Amino acid sequence: MRVLVSILVMGFLLFTGCAGNKVPASKFSRIDQKVGDFTKHLEESLFKATDNGLFSIEVLLFDGNLKVGRNDFDIVIHDISDKDVEEAGLEIIARMSESNIKIKPRIGSLQPGLYSVNNLELSMPGHWELLITVRKDHSKDKVVFDFPQVQ
Repeated sequence: MRVLVSILVMGFLLFTGCAGNKVPASKFSRIDQKVGDFTKHLEESLFKATDNGLFSIEVLLFDGNLKVGRNDFDIVIHDISDKDVEEAGLEIIARMSESNIKIKPRIGSLQPGLYSVNNLELSMPGHWELLITVRKDHSKDKVVFDFPQVQ
């Protein structure tokens, strides 16, 4: 199912401009809501600006939340001009602070501004965080997404 959704995302990308426009309508609801200087495109996504406001990160969880086991999802990244960030250096670390567990998934670029995250394997339930670091040209910024109830 995740492969099918990723294929649909990639196909949709060919016909639209912004990475936020590149997600199948059947899985997510379009909203295009301004959040500060950025635009949140999908109602069901997790959305944050990075700590220094250089990028926005929109996390598209196909299963609605992280879970114990394998997790695959997509991320949309925009810059301060609200444009797709192409060829970003992207690092994602899932961490469970009380146990010092840190996990790095595989990351690929689907289209400009849209990145696939695959095989984020969470070994146990509990309180997890995703630390996402974005590098582009001479800019670097990060954000943390909190998942207190991973089952």
